[in-house]
Amino acid sequence: MLPYCAAFGIIFAMPMASAQILSTWTGGASVDRFGNEGNWDEGVPGAGDTGNVGGSFRVEVGVLNEMNVGATINMNDSSFIERNNSSGLAFSGTLNFNDSSALISSDFRLQENSTVNWASSGTFTDAGASNQPNFAMLAGSEVNFSAGTWELFGESNVDVSLLMRAGTFNATGGTLILETRLRVGQDSAATFNLGKDASLYSGGLFMDQEGSLFDFEVDASYHIASMAQFNARLDDGFIAIEGIVQSDMENFTTESVTEDLGFGDVDYTRITAIPEPRAFAAMAGLVALLAFFVRDRRRQRS
Repeated sequence: MLPYCAAFGIIFAMPMASAQILSTWTGGASVDRFGNEGNWDEGVPGAGDTGNVGGSFRVEVGVLNEMNVGATINMNDSSFIERNNSSGLAFSGTLNFNDSSALISSDFRLQENSTVNWASSGTFTDAGASNQPNFAMLAGSEVNFSAGTWELFGESNVDVSLLMRAGTFNATGGTLILETRLRVGQDSAATFNLGKDASLYSGGLFMDQEGSLFDFEVDASYHIASMAQFNARLDDGFIAIEGIVQSDMENFTTESVTEDLGFGDVDYTRITAIPEPRAFAAMAGLVALLAFFVRDRRRQRS
């Protein structure tokens, strides 16, 4: 009997794992703060928890680390997150923007091993002056951007609108407007994947970490104000088309365009990835081979 009692004692002595919660934003408190218990029906989401925000609710972030909690937050309908402070907003966990939800923040920091999934038709807009890039990504972080518009107006003392210290940015749709530079891989290798259904505008492009990649899908277009910076990245082996590193402009077309995207007329070069000549040759060879088999089969029948 004693062994059983000892076993039960061990079981009851073991700490119980805290149950994960699913909490829905009610906006019941007098202040719309994310960290206010009164705004959630099951309490403020923490590590491993899920929080759902819908309707047209505003979720205010009052301090830098208020959302740095490791939760999954789903922004639905026309709800939005707002952080009106130059010290910015740090987020860890998974942040999903759906429907027409939106984000207003001067300095958004995506922490290590965290994810932003943006499938919303809404906007991410700059909340004002900041001494940091408008959006920064750390090691293991990932952004999946497929709809809507990001308008990031960089500060002159920083000269970077989107800073990928590390991580992966997948742009498969929507419009990214970066007044200043896109920097890919400041601390370690990073990858920016540009799909053919996405539109990207930036003042420039900076890459310096070995292994970093700016990867075009065939037919994808990139609008850049500084063609010299693109050529420098090309010379350094950072530019690819569907994983194949390019050493020159042979597989790109260029066109000069002028756009006013909210900060006056800017002269851009539209760079579009085209299929490589050898791909055309392979396709032509396949067509010729199929034609040969068709003719040969007809001869056999006759």
